[in-house]
Amino acid sequence: MMSEKKVQGWYSIDLEKAKEIYSMNEEQIRSRMQEDLDFKVPLRLSVFDFMVQKSAAFGPFASKQHAQSMAPTELDESDQDIFGNTWDFVTLQLPESSIVVPNFKNLVKRYICLDAECRAVQTFKGCCQECRFDPEKKDNFTKTTIYRKWDNE
Repeated sequence: MMSEKKVQGWYSIDLEKAKEIYSMNEEQIRSRMQEDLDFKVPLRLSVFDFMVQKSAAFGPFASKQHAQSMAPTELDESDQDIFGNTWDFVTLQLPESSIVVPNFKNLVKRYICLDAECRAVQTFKGCCQECRFDPEKKDNFTKTTIYRKWDNE
């Protein structure tokens, strides 16, 4: 009997939600994830599966790009979204049948103002219209960035 082909799977983890679920700090959560990997804990019993069930992790995906698309906004060099939430990306060797693909039909794209005091959301790319027409911010062309919301995911 042939075993199923193993492939690299990517998980995206919202560390802020994970910290709430486990009442641990970031370092403790990462240590716990590493323990599961080191001891080859079955996926269905792992910290990853529990976080997926609680919407703190997403995956496993076939690519890091798919995993990154779960974050609500683009990430900076520290893997933080514009709300200051840190995201982590973990890879595992998994059976090929475990891999999921994001259903981009359920992705609602909006654009959010990069001004931390504003954070207005609009349906089109470009400068923030709230800031643009604020009389106290005369001629302010504050940029927006993509804001992803997954419906039914």
